[in-house]
Amino acid sequence: MSQGNWSRLKSKVVKLAGVPVRTCLGCRRKKPKAELIRLCVNAEGRIILDRKGTKAGRGGYLCLDEYCIDAVRKKARVSARYVTTIPDTVFTELENLVGNSYQESGCG
Repeated sequence: MSQGNWSRLKSKVVKLAGVPVRTCLGCRRKKPKAELIRLCVNAEGRIILDRKGTKAGRGGYLCLDEYCIDAVRKKARVSARYVTTIPDTVFTELENLVGNSYQESGCG
């Protein structure tokens, strides 16, 4: 089964199972919410990392992938969506999470 066919089948299975699906801000792919990390705007208007995905405020989701992090860093539309810029500390945290996830999976 090709990769494209598998991802379409997987998305249909996820929808049927009732698993929440979100779209990544970087690659624009739909994935289960549990596979993504949430960025949210807090009460002070700053963008922060929401590791549990439960904080109040407007949010968006991002894959834990270097490509997606770089894409969000380069795209101005993400900053326009939140009406603020994403601080470098958030990108540093995301890069640390990516590094940790690769090490835990045995890739690093």
